[in-house]
Amino acid sequence: MNVNHGVAQAYLLGQLAKADGAERGFGRMMIEHALDAFSKGNEMFGCRVVRLDCKDHLKGYYESYGFTVTGKNHNGTLNQMVTII
Repeated sequence: MNVNHGVAQAYLLGQLAKADGAERGFGRMMIEHALDAFSKGNEMFGCRVVRLDCKDHLKGYYESYGFTVTGKNHNGTLNQMVTII
Protein backbone atom coordinates (compact mmCIF):
# COMPACT_ATOMS: atom_id res chain seq x y z
CA MET A 1 0.00 0.00 0.00
CA ASN A 2 1.34 3.43 -0.91
CA VAL A 3 1.50 5.40 2.34
CA ASN A 4 2.86 8.93 2.20
CA HIS A 5 3.09 11.07 5.34
CA GLY A 6 0.76 8.68 7.19
CA VAL A 7 -1.95 8.83 4.50
CA ALA A 8 -2.80 5.85 2.30
CA GLN A 9 -4.06 6.53 -1.20
CA ALA A 10 -7.58 5.21 -1.83
CA TYR A 11 -10.43 5.37 -4.29
CA LEU A 12 -13.48 7.13 -2.82
CA LEU A 13 -16.89 5.61 -3.40
CA GLY A 14 -18.84 8.81 -2.81
CA GLN A 15 -22.23 10.38 -3.34
CA LEU A 16 -23.99 7.05 -3.60
CA ALA A 17 -27.43 7.43 -2.04
CA LYS A 18 -30.65 5.45 -1.88
CA ALA A 19 -33.39 6.70 -4.18
CA ASP A 20 -36.88 5.41 -3.42
CA GLY A 21 -37.85 5.53 -7.12
CA ALA A 22 -34.84 3.51 -8.31
CA GLU A 23 -35.27 -0.01 -9.62
CA ARG A 24 -34.50 -2.72 -7.06
CA GLY A 25 -30.88 -3.88 -7.39
CA PHE A 26 -29.70 -0.66 -9.06
CA GLY A 27 -27.43 0.22 -6.10
CA ARG A 28 -25.83 -3.22 -6.24
CA MET A 29 -25.16 -2.77 -9.97
CA MET A 30 -23.59 0.65 -9.34
CA ILE A 31 -21.32 -0.68 -6.57
CA GLU A 32 -20.24 -3.68 -8.64
CA HIS A 33 -19.52 -1.41 -11.62
CA ALA A 34 -17.49 0.97 -9.44
CA LEU A 35 -15.48 -1.86 -7.85
CA ASP A 36 -14.79 -3.28 -11.32
CA ALA A 37 -13.56 0.13 -12.52
CA PHE A 38 -11.38 0.49 -9.41
CA SER A 39 -9.92 -2.99 -10.02
CA LYS A 40 -8.94 -1.93 -13.54
CA GLY A 41 -7.42 1.23 -12.05
CA ASN A 42 -5.45 -0.94 -9.65
CA GLU A 43 -3.92 -2.74 -12.63
CA MET A 44 -2.82 0.60 -14.10
CA PHE A 45 -2.00 2.67 -11.00
CA GLY A 46 -1.53 0.17 -8.17
CA CYS A 47 -4.14 1.57 -5.75
CA ARG A 48 -5.93 -1.28 -3.93
CA VAL A 49 -7.97 0.55 -1.26
CA VAL A 50 -11.57 1.72 -1.69
CA ARG A 51 -13.16 3.85 1.04
CA LEU A 52 -16.57 5.30 1.77
CA ASP A 53 -18.49 7.07 4.51
CA CYS A 54 -21.99 5.94 5.50
CA LYS A 55 -24.63 6.31 8.18
CA ASP A 56 -25.12 3.61 10.81
CA HIS A 57 -28.14 2.00 9.14
CA LEU A 58 -26.09 1.28 5.97
CA LYS A 59 -23.11 -0.44 7.66
CA GLY A 60 -24.49 -3.93 7.09
CA TYR A 61 -25.25 -3.19 3.45
CA TYR A 62 -21.67 -2.19 2.72
CA GLU A 63 -20.26 -5.00 4.88
CA SER A 64 -22.04 -7.40 2.52
CA TYR A 65 -19.73 -6.02 -0.23
CA GLY A 66 -16.62 -6.64 1.86
CA PHE A 67 -16.23 -3.21 3.47
CA THR A 68 -15.02 -2.96 7.07
CA VAL A 69 -15.58 -0.10 9.50
CA THR A 70 -12.32 1.62 10.43
CA GLY A 71 -13.82 4.36 12.62
CA LYS A 72 -16.03 7.42 12.57
CA ASN A 73 -15.52 10.71 10.78
CA HIS A 74 -14.24 13.76 12.70
CA ASN A 75 -17.68 14.71 14.07
CA GLY A 76 -18.83 11.14 14.72
CA THR A 77 -21.80 11.17 12.34
CA LEU A 78 -20.56 8.77 9.65
CA ASN A 79 -18.82 5.40 9.61
CA GLN A 80 -15.58 5.30 7.66
CA MET A 81 -15.29 1.98 5.79
CA VAL A 82 -12.66 0.41 3.54
CA THR A 83 -12.18 -2.66 1.38
CA ILE A 84 -9.14 -3.99 -0.44
CA ILE A 85 -9.48 -4.87 -4.14
